[in-house]
Amino acid sequence: APTVHISLCVLKGVLHFTIFNTKSTVVASQKTHKKGIGSSNIKRRLDLIYSEAHTLQIDEKNDSYFVALDIHL
Repeated sequence: APTVHISLCVLKGVLHFTIFNTKSTVVASQKTHKKGIGSSNIKRRLDLIYSEAHTLQIDEKNDSYFVALDIHL
């Protein structure tokens, strides 16, 4: 079964958000799975709203997905 871990905290004026989830073996094995436009929309919105006040790391693998977002408040 897929697993999800979410962490959210604010330390010294910086919001730290991370999410890790495993992918279903059924989805990971499908070659017709299409990538959405969600990641590019999120990156564009963060650039518009937070400009240089954020960092975003996305690491997608065949069996998992990890995102780390820091926003300087």
